[in-house]
Amino acid sequence: MHKLLIIFVLIPVVAFSDNFTDSLKTQLSGASDLKKVEILQTITGHYLFENVDSCLKYGTLVVELANENRDLGQEAKACKRMGYASYRIGNYDKSINYYQRALEIFFELAQYLDVSVTTNLIGDAYSQKSDYSKAIDCFVKVEQSCDTLIKSKDITSQVSVKRLLAILYTNWGILYYRLDSLQKPLDYFNKALHYAEEISDSNRIAASYSNIGMIYKNKDEFERAFTAYSKSLRISQKIGSRDYEKATLNNIASMYVKQRQLDSAMVYYNKAYDIVQETKDKYGLSIVVRNIGQIYFEIGNVTQALKYTDLALDYAKEAGSPLEIYTSYKLLSDIYKTKGNFTKALEYYTMYATLMDSVLGIETREKVAELQTRFETEKKEKENISLRKNNEIQQLQLSSKNLQITFLTTGIILFIALSIIIFILYRKRHKAYKQLVKKNLDLIHFENKTLLQPVPKTNDKSNYENGEQTKNLAMIFDTYMKKEKPFLYSEICYDEVCKKLNTNRTYLSKAINKSYKKSFLEVINYFRIKEASLYLSNPKYNHISIEGIGQMTGFNYKAAFHSNFKKQVGITPSFFRKNSQA
Repeated sequence: MHKLLIIFVLIPVVAFSDNFTDSLKTQLSGASDLKKVEILQTITGHYLFENVDSCLKYGTLVVELANENRDLGQEAKACKRMGYASYRIGNYDKSINYYQRALEIFFELAQYLDVSVTTNLIGDAYSQKSDYSKAIDCFVKVEQSCDTLIKSKDITSQVSVKRLLAILYTNWGILYYRLDSLQKPLDYFNKALHYAEEISDSNRIAASYSNIGMIYKNKDEFERAFTAYSKSLRISQKIGSRDYEKATLNNIASMYVKQRQLDSAMVYYNKAYDIVQETKDKYGLSIVVRNIGQIYFEIGNVTQALKYTDLALDYAKEAGSPLEIYTSYKLLSDIYKTKGNFTKALEYYTMYATLMDSVLGIETREKVAELQTRFETEKKEKENISLRKNNEIQQLQLSSKNLQITFLTTGIILFIALSIIIFILYRKRHKAYKQLVKKNLDLIHFENKTLLQPVPKTNDKSNYENGEQTKNLAMIFDTYMKKEKPFLYSEICYDEVCKKLNTNRTYLSKAINKSYKKSFLEVINYFRIKEASLYLSNPKYNHISIEGIGQMTGFNYKAAFHSNFKKQVGITPSFFRKNSQA
């Protein structure tokens, strides 16, 4: 997944030359407290995009002085700026702390537009942390408050609210995109574009076109994607927005990657890399550098691919982005597998599967929470309708109360009887399944103890035509499967196995069919399911989901893993895990 163009409520910043900033600093010594706060606030704003450490340093001075003078407005403004400065370097926890303090003050001052703006910033920071539950909670609150604020007759206030809505709908679109959706993000990005065009906000217009282009790219509508990207890039360059420009360049490059035009993609990634280095955006660096590593991997330059991907992982960890961390793990696993270092490949793949499972698990739970929250009002209305209908039904029920009691009593008796029968059948089936689990585990452990020793290979492939050599080849194959475990890699190739065993497809197929009475793929899945059974029965791997175990043992798809497991073992993986550790 490539970087989305995340849009913030940027804090107004006045850019000065270093000489002018130095001049402001010299004015501090003789200034009153009120004037000092104004000067320090100006310096803080100047360093917001120039030097994060200096921004935090002078922002802290503003907060201290504003506290002494009970100037809550200046304190909130400084906290908001320090929150954004921390966000830019990927320190999301620190960013949220600063924003929360600003939010408390805005509530105290009853500045509700600033409350909504800051809540949106907090939601954006949580989204970057992959804490989608808290992000959704923030975004829903902002949307509800905007519905109230937009009714204001103040034209200036309406412009600010529409700008906030443009940003909010962008954040919603990004959230749905991360949940592997395409149509909903497109709808939200078009809403964002609508509000941005209403207030002629070039920054938001550029951002919206870039995001719309990204969706069309993922839908393989490349002509429409390039049109949207071109509009975004033209506007970004015109207004001098480096953040939007780098995001659009990165998206254009990813489009060329999808079209397999890798040379063109590298040109745009390098342009984005130059800009992202200037802005010192760790999150942006992790994405662009990993994308460059991916291209080197695609063209077969494994050394350069490893260099760039290692660097991308470092940036991702500095930025604290779980999404970019596990994406880098996956690429490193692929690189080491290509290099033939299967130990390293498996190590990184395990880390990838574990972290991805954690993040996607959060996303799934929180998507439900988001839907529940967004339609809370609608649910209440439905509950009121349901209540009225229940009252009507109760009035009708009074006239046939005795009959209903009879039906109810009969129903309860039948239900209890049926429940008892079902319970007895369930107990019997459960006991049989538990015995099935034990038998499978005993069989696996017995086979592992009697691991076959490899038979010396022969270079005379014609010898495999006789029965004895066919049996020996089957033993060699069996030992290779149990010791080397090549079946753990989803891309296992028949020809590579033949090459490894110094034979060809005809002889190996004959040996497999005679020994296992199965096809090559069925045998591979047979060993995968046995390996998965060992993982599922070991409490050491309880932190990995059922789907993650399937991926670790070579299955790309959850459905394939479940169907093969149930076919071979006779029960579901979840039942097997639960009862094999009991």
